[in-house]
Order: sequence, then C-alpha cells, then structure tokens
Amino acid sequence: MKNSFIFVKTKITMKKLFAIISLSFCLAACNNGSTEKTATTDSVTAAESPLMDAVNTADSAKKIIQDSTGKLGDSIIKK
Repeated sequence: MKNSFIFVKTKITMKKLFAIISLSFCLAACNNGSTEKTATTDSVTAAESPLMDAVNTADSAKKIIQDSTGKLGDSIIKK
C-alpha cells in the first residue's frame, strides 16, 4: 500500500507544501517592519530642495543659452 500512486503523489505534494510554507516563513522573518529607517533631514531643508533644484536648473539652462548664442554671434561676426 505504501507504493500506491495516490500515496506517492500525496507525499510529493506534502513535501512541496512544506517547502513553500518554510520559504514563506523565512521571507516573512527577514522582512519585518521593525527596522524602519528614520528620516535624518530637517523638514525645512527637504522643503527647499525641490525649489533649489528648479532654480539651479533654470540657471544652468540660461547659461547654456547664453553660451550657445554667444558662440553663434562670434561665428557670424567672423564671416
């Protein structure tokens, strides 16, 4: 009776079930929410950062435009 098809199939199924359950327990234990990172930046600094990024981007775009038009003007004057 131990070598019947149903017995072997249930034995393999139970092994797979235990493997999946043990893997899920390991993943759940490694990913617990108790080790959350705290924010170390001030709220004022975080609030100014997007504004400063926008200002720096606008300044760099303005500088690129001035550089490219200056070179274009120089090349026109040379001809």
